[in-house]
Amino acid sequence: DLRALLGSVSFPDPLYTLSILPLHHAFENTCGFLTVLAFGGTIHIFDGLRYIGKNLEEHSVHMIIAVPAILDAIYRRVMSEAAKSGQDKKLKLGMKIATLLYKLGIDIRRKLMKDVLDKLGGRLQYIICGAAPVELETLKFFRAIGIEVLAGYGLTEASPVVSGGNTRVNEFATVGQPLSGVEVAIANGGKGEGEILVRSDIVMKGYLGDPEATAEAIDSDGWLHTADIGRFTRKKSLVITGRSKSMIVLSSGKKVFPEEIEALLYRHEMVRDALVFGYQGLGGDVVITAKVVVNQDKMREELKRDPTEDEMSQALAAIIAEINRGLPSFKEIRSYFYSLQDMVKTTTMKIRRGVELAVINDYFSRSKANWQSLRGKNIDAIILPGKPGSLSEQA
Repeated sequence: DLRALLGSVSFPDPLYTLSILPLHHAFENTCGFLTVLAFGGTIHIFDGLRYIGKNLEEHSVHMIIAVPAILDAIYRRVMSEAAKSGQDKKLKLGMKIATLLYKLGIDIRRKLMKDVLDKLGGRLQYIICGAAPVELETLKFFRAIGIEVLAGYGLTEASPVVSGGNTRVNEFATVGQPLSGVEVAIANGGKGEGEILVRSDIVMKGYLGDPEATAEAIDSDGWLHTADIGRFTRKKSLVITGRSKSMIVLSSGKKVFPEEIEALLYRHEMVRDALVFGYQGLGGDVVITAKVVVNQDKMREELKRDPTEDEMSQALAAIIAEINRGLPSFKEIRSYFYSLQDMVKTTTMKIRRGVELAVINDYFSRSKANWQSLRGKNIDAIILPGKPGSLSEQA
């Protein structure tokens, strides 16, 4: 995995990086630690999430390993500072010009965007990103200022990197091409979407002391069944479309991947977190439902005061109505509620879907409440912190 990673990116020499993610996580350990050491680079350890901007400026690094939430935070900070200083229109125009010239084969992005890059240390060239999809708007921002976001895909069972954007091919909305020496196949024969299969020396031998789980994960031909659903682009870049374990099967038999709808919700600044799932309502119909964590700070900034519950509910209703207009009817969000409390997450900022759903399902099984009675409401006022089944207890 290290050899393949070193061959996929043209690292500057000397190389300076900033370590942000926990080193006990396979992604950071392999990409942000071992790969940099193997190259002979220097690793700076960050001082905490609130100090990322300060650390980027003081260490002037060439590369960071991050998750989408960190990229979004950097993007929002730059745009917010530009707006406060009255430079937002100038910045947006500069980004448009830089992008247009780049498409015409004239790459002067880093010269045009020098003021922005200086705030990020001046030398940042690459951001290697994983764990979840990156918003298209965020990707366009970084490319416009001359920083390549190389999105990747992997899992601990595969050491962990399977594919990634590289300095030759880096398509938006993909997780790049399979690394050298890694076979990736789609379970349906490569036609359209299907389960992603991986075969390589980087794949684990098995789960220690659990032969049944090993046999379920790795078939007789040596293919690791990832339970992730995806497809290939014409350039053989991999696109992740969902998780088979989180897939919603409607009563009509049609299948919906919640990640697709969650990505649409994340495009709105009012949405800080989103969880989409299927709930079996009255009559056995499966209702596509969304739990949204509202970005109260953004609403407060726009209103110049604290938003009321009615205002948050109305804003969320407008967002969902807009999203539904662009979706096939069977994928539309039929029920939704919101929260002001952060969802339970892993160390790489992934929502712990199982924990969140267990809390919600436990409440409804105990209360016998009707799902539609919660439509548009603040669930924090109903599932109270500290009560059995609350998020605080589950966390």
